[in-house]
Amino acid sequence: MQAHIMAAHMTSTFVILHAATDSDPVSDPYHERYGQYLSAEEVNELVRPTDETFDQVHEWLDDCGIDSSQLEYSGAKDWIKVTLPVKDVERLLDTKYSVYKHSDGPHLVRTPQWSLPIHLHAHIDTIQPTNSFFQPMPKRSTLKTVEVAGLEQYLSAEAVSPAKAQDVTSACNVSAVTPTCLRTLYGQYNIK
Repeated sequence: MQAHIMAAHMTSTFVILHAATDSDPVSDPYHERYGQYLSAEEVNELVRPTDETFDQVHEWLDDCGIDSSQLEYSGAKDWIKVTLPVKDVERLLDTKYSVYKHSDGPHLVRTPQWSLPIHLHAHIDTIQPTNSFFQPMPKRSTLKTVEVAGLEQYLSAEAVSPAKAQDVTSACNVSAVTPTCLRTLYGQYNIK
């Protein structure tokens, strides 16, 4: 999350993630729910905070003088964004923010420590920006060409037959991920 400094204001994002998610079965080709992905609405419903979490956080913000009209929400209402003067964020989190500069990067507004009322610990997973000095690196390609002896047999357009599907080692090579290997791993034998 970036801190935006404008006339002594900064953006703080409150992240509330309290939902038990079970996304692994839809990605497991051996599970009966494989491929049954959720719609955006179903995902929002899955990660939406409980009414208790929603009420506790809003009561705290209201008690601190933050009007609900200042709040912006994600689709699932599991993220709340509020822009406040630094002094208000410091009061809210009982902390003091400072400006830090990476030796090769931008200035960051952060605090080495902050606090949250104990009753909210079960409801709020993170508040940003606080003490993370993470600096994303520019993306670069990690593709590289590798010559692997005997790889041709794995690159054929033919998928491994269903009879051989139980034996992934016949379709997959430890040196490369191939279409044949992926089709075998995911049980998609007839896809061209």
